[in-house]
Amino acid sequence: MGDRFPIALHLWYLTFALLCLKAPAIAIGEAESIHKINILQRFQPREKKRNPLRREHKAQRLLASG
Repeated sequence: MGDRFPIALHLWYLTFALLCLKAPAIAIGEAESIHKINILQRFQPREKKRNPLRREHKAQRLLASG
């Protein structure tokens, strides 16, 4: 029974060490994904919000000048 405890302890330490190494890699991957999404959103063409009052005002100016 004395041999099983050190083996279990070593397996636990190994699992913990692997998780500690994997967690930063996952966090870096998530940060890179978010960065890529932000870049893609930045370069997508945006629809202009048109103000109906401004359009009407522009039409009135064109009618008045013409």
